[in-house]
Amino acid sequence: MNAYLAKIEVSADDYHSFCARNQWLDVWRGHSYFGQYVRSFEELAGTKKKKTQKNFGQLPEILQKENLQKDFYEYVLSREYEKLKIFALVYNQTTLVVTAPADNDAQKDFLGYDWSNRKGAEGIQILKPGGKLYCDTDRYAPDNNIAAVIRSAFTTPVPPPADLEKYCVWHDLQDMIDFSRVEFNKEIKPSAIKKTVIKSKWPIVELSHIVSTIESGSRPRGGVGTIKTGVLSIGGEHIDDHNGHLNLNTKKYVTEDFYRQSSKGKILSGDILVCKDGA
Repeated sequence: MNAYLAKIEVSADDYHSFCARNQWLDVWRGHSYFGQYVRSFEELAGTKKKKTQKNFGQLPEILQKENLQKDFYEYVLSREYEKLKIFALVYNQTTLVVTAPADNDAQKDFLGYDWSNRKGAEGIQILKPGGKLYCDTDRYAPDNNIAAVIRSAFTTPVPPPADLEKYCVWHDLQDMIDFSRVEFNKEIKPSAIKKTVIKSKWPIVELSHIVSTIESGSRPRGGVGTIKTGVLSIGGEHIDDHNGHLNLNTKKYVTEDFYRQSSKGKILSGDILVCKDGA
């Protein structure tokens, strides 16, 4: 249990208090871990629908809070139960990840063969039988091949030889699964998940704590390259690479119909624009 709490960075006191279900929902709103559950619960279609129901609205305020609190804890603890169960299963397990190189020449060395399109010699051309994957003369050779490292995973894991370290990496399985988010899909990443540490003289808070709305704009399917007039559409390409200011020398537009039908991404005075991708 302590290992799981260290993984999600929650104190034992906070976690036990949460599991006891004796705190109002609002108590957890600003919590670094449980706060995301509060925001997710409030955005659920079922939660929003309940708040608009006539029978619910006729209840005394204290009963409304108790009703929502019951739903909230059931929503969260079912997810926490699943996370804790998976964490217990993978705790102390190690996983070997073998990654082939991306470079064509390195792939030939890795695989031990090449593919020829030369007329009269089409097909696989053996360069070194087994490559770095296995020993062609002794399939149970104890070292200098990836097969030996994989075989050790079934007995006693051994570190790969120095010349294979860039292809073979051992990871703790718990570090390859993201336990930090509300939605838990049990996906195993091909590498260890590294926590981003932000160093700042200012307090670090989530954007959702300090802004009223976070929206993502969009453009019509197929792009806007052929649209010459309409409503100005600002994208990452309009951010100046040198000073970060908007450069509108090359304008782009969406049609007025598209703009009217859009429910998000309409810029208002005082808005802060953030480029969300690598544009």
